[in-house]
Amino acid sequence: MDGAFAAGLAALLGVSLVKKRHFLAIVAAADTRLQNPDPARDFRRWYGYRWRVDGRLATVGGILIGASVMALVVGIPPFVVVTLGIRVVLVAIAVVTCRQFWRSGESIGSAEGFS
Repeated sequence: MDGAFAAGLAALLGVSLVKKRHFLAIVAAADTRLQNPDPARDFRRWYGYRWRVDGRLATVGGILIGASVMALVVGIPPFVVVTLGIRVVLVAIAVVTCRQFWRSGESIGSAEGFS
């Protein structure tokens, strides 16, 4: 099971790297999209800034890839196919949505908490 958690952490780190590199590239290019408020800013802020749902999706997808490798070793091919398919979808959604972080109107290095 440790391999599944390691795969989840690796997926989270990969998606976080994509998020940060894309955001910093937009800032470095002085993209005019950063000055224009996004109509869905409240949702984007809730999704990508407050709850970091993109990272959670990537983590679950990574855990599923780790679990599918364990199922491959044990010999359960249908479980492998299903979990790989779900993993690909979850990580793809995470990558697509993390590249839209700039729409939240927040800086990549800031944070918000409820405590």
